[in-house]
Amino acid sequence: MNHDGNEQFKWLLCPVCGSKTRIKMRSDTELRNFPLFCPKCKQEMIIHVKDYNVLVIMSRPQQHRHLKRKDSIRFLVFLAFSS
Repeated sequence: MNHDGNEQFKWLLCPVCGSKTRIKMRSDTELRNFPLFCPKCKQEMIIHVKDYNVLVIMSRPQQHRHLKRKDSIRFLVFLAFSS
């Protein structure tokens, strides 16, 4: 694998709240059935990533008393892969 010093990285953003997660991606990063956890909104989801496009396969909302709205996201498609 060639590690070029000029390689661009992007932070993987949470598809629910839009904040940075703790995952960085390169342009050639591909993830399948990756368990993503957002430390800000505390959501856990299974995602696929290809060419910086994120597809949320499954999302499990966390139940918190301090939330004013109900987070009832079961399936969420953020960006679909282009075939």
